[in-house]
Parts: sequence; structure tokens; C-alpha cells
Amino acid sequence: MLIEEVEARLFWDADWEMADVFLYLPPEAARADLVLHAIDPDYFTAVPEGPDAHGVEVARHTTAELTGRPNSPRRP
Repeated sequence: MLIEEVEARLFWDADWEMADVFLYLPPEAARADLVLHAIDPDYFTAVPEGPDAHGVEVARHTTAELTGRPNSPRRP
């Protein structure tokens, strides 16, 4: 069990599975638990910025490669 616990903490980020625990707590309790678990205070509420045009093209190309489909031109 110890090896599984170490593996889970080092190799698998499952913090997102705990969202319901923190989001439904009173703010003070949530902050304390986030500190206890070493989770960034904005982890569950921060909204990432969207990609720029280059980032979208890179994502499209990567997706095409991973799915074995040609990188078709952008639709109007």
C-alpha cells in the first residue's frame, strides 16, 4: 500500500477529483484544506487563457497526427 501511495502522489495528479470537497466547503475551511494538501488556492477556480492562432494550428496539427487524419485546411 505504501508503494501505491507514493506512486499516486508522485506520478498521478488527481487533485481535480477533489474539486467537490473544496468547492462546497466554507471559504476558511477550504483554504485550510488546500494548504494542507499543498494545492494552489486558485487550482479549482482559475480559468486558463485560450490559445492564440498559432497555438490552435499546432493543436490541430497534433490532433491530425494522433488520429492519422490529414491536416485539412480550416473551414470558413
